[in-house]
Amino acid sequence: MEKVIAIDYERCTGCRRCELACSLHHFGECNPKLSCIRLVFLEETKETFPVSCTNCSTPICLDLCPVKAISIDVKTTAVVIDRNRCIGCKTCVIHCPFGAAGFDPHTRVSFKCDLCGGEPLCTKFCPSGALKFLPLDEFLDIRRRDFANETRKAQAEGRR
Repeated sequence: MEKVIAIDYERCTGCRRCELACSLHHFGECNPKLSCIRLVFLEETKETFPVSCTNCSTPICLDLCPVKAISIDVKTTAVVIDRNRCIGCKTCVIHCPFGAAGFDPHTRVSFKCDLCGGEPLCTKFCPSGALKFLPLDEFLDIRRRDFANETRKAQAEGRR
């Protein structure tokens, strides 16, 4: 059963615990720049916006990697980078449409979310519930319900 990190942007408080848990787990230090999930601060609205790999079904990064260091984990469906094979060309970083891949300046290789092997720590350390690891079907049900509610609200406001 495929699972995804569901992000409820309105619930994000900007606490950065997700970034710290991720970087500590993967790199042994609390460094948001080494996190596979990043919070983007939107200046105009004063909101934070979590960004992470969406684990595309047909990942551009996988197709463009010149040394085939990127693959899809059959167990988790995560698109993963083999840091031992990565040559640090940054092709995945440059071409990701979501800006989800990062680059480690110490080891000079790329990195991105690997779903922590199927138990993403960012979701476990999120105190507001903005991040949840859900089965894809459950996530889609929530998305459809939210869309229906927003559409209904917009229609009701348009009638007034």
